Amino acid sequence: MDTEELNNRAYYLKTQLPLSVGFFQSILATVIEDNIDMTSKKSKAKRWNWLWDYQVSFLVSQNTINEGNIILVTSDAELVKILREYNLGEKVMDVKEYLSFLKVNGS
Repeated sequence: MDTEELNNRAYYLKTQLPLSVGFFQSILATVIEDNIDMTSKKSKAKRWNWLWDYQVSFLVSQNTINEGNIILVTSDAELVKILREYNLGEKVMDVKEYLSFLKVNGS
């Protein structure tokens, strides 16, 4: 791909999917700063969830589906923190908040 196309794609990612870009940068920074060996047994057991979180991050943006907001229901503190850093805090709820939002009894 030429430089113009590469720049267009990078711009799209940065403007339309800032959480995904930021989450990936955060993972890389953590690995480098903490000198994490991602091939170690400990890392495989502890850090496997990063892949899932990264994939989920592509679902969360300012975009809507049929004019309805996309909301992520999670209690993953790291993911919630990153959502708030990227001004997407209104896009995340824990289970209790979500049940209350749905007006489910017992919440």
